[in-house]
Amino acid sequence: MAALSVARGELDRAPLLLGAAEAARERLETPVERFEELLHVQTLGRLEEQLSGSRVVELMTEGAALSLDEAVEHARASID
Repeated sequence: MAALSVARGELDRAPLLLGAAEAARERLETPVERFEELLHVQTLGRLEEQLSGSRVVELMTEGAALSLDEAVEHARASID
């Protein structure tokens, strides 16, 4: 969903989703699949080309603090 947000120019939403996804994987102790890791790196690279690194970190931190319901709202908004 974060990659889709970047493609659509939703640059503030994408790092929120990345942060939320990382936090969920950590809570669930779920490993990152190789294809997900590659997509994550590509998405993060595209974000850092368009936003400052500190802004990306700030938004990812905000995303990590989202509840599951809030993260789902952001993800759903990216496909509307």
